[in-house]
Amino acid sequence: MQVIINKSQKKIIEKILREPGINVREIIRKTSLSPNYVLACVNYLKERGILKEEQLKKGKRVYLRRFYFNFNLNIGKNYFSIIEDEKKEEFFLKYPSLKSVLKHFVEELSQKKINFILIFGSYARFTAEKESDIDILIVGDIKEKENIREVFVSLPIEVSIKVESLKDFKKRLKDILHQQIINDHILLYDCGDFVNLLTNFSHRKD
Repeated sequence: MQVIINKSQKKIIEKILREPGINVREIIRKTSLSPNYVLACVNYLKERGILKEEQLKKGKRVYLRRFYFNFNLNIGKNYFSIIEDEKKEEFFLKYPSLKSVLKHFVEELSQKKINFILIFGSYARFTAEKESDIDILIVGDIKEKENIREVFVSLPIEVSIKVESLKDFKKRLKDILHQQIINDHILLYDCGDFVNLLTNFSHRKD
C-alpha cells in the first residue's frame, strides 16, 4: 500500500527526527500548526507505530508527552525513506545544476563498497551562497579519493569530500560535526546502513 505524507505531517515528523523527545507543546510552537491538528497527528502516528511516546506523570496524571521516531518497525523506516526522498527532490529543485553530476557520482560509487553518501553543511541546510563549498560525506571502503574528485571537474563550485569507514562514523556519532550531519543532511545513497545506524543510535528512545 502506498504511503502518502502530507506537508503538515512531514513538518511534525521532521521536527521529531531532529529533536528526539520533543513534547507536544514544543511541536506546536515550532511547526506553527494548530494544537488540535498536532494532537491528532501524533496520536495517529503513534497508533500506527511510527512514533514512540514517553509519558511523564504526577500520580496518575500525565503532565508531559514526549515523542521519538520509531525506526524499529518497517512502517517507520518506510516513512523515513519517503521523507528522505522528498528532501532530496527539494534539494535538486533548489540546486538543479547539481542533479546530473551527483546522480552520475552516485551511480559510479554504488558499484563500490559504499554504505551511504550524504551531503551536509550549508547545501543540506538550503542556505548555500555563491562562494559556499558543497560538502559530501562518503561512508564506506574507498581508497581512490582523487579519482572521485574527477567527477566534479565540470562544476563551477568547490567540492569538499570526506571519506570515513562505517566503523569510524559510528565512533564519531556523538561529536558536534556528526550530530550536525545527522540533523541536517541530504541522503544521496544508502545500502540500508544509514537507517539501521539511526535505529541503534543511542539518543533515540528504545
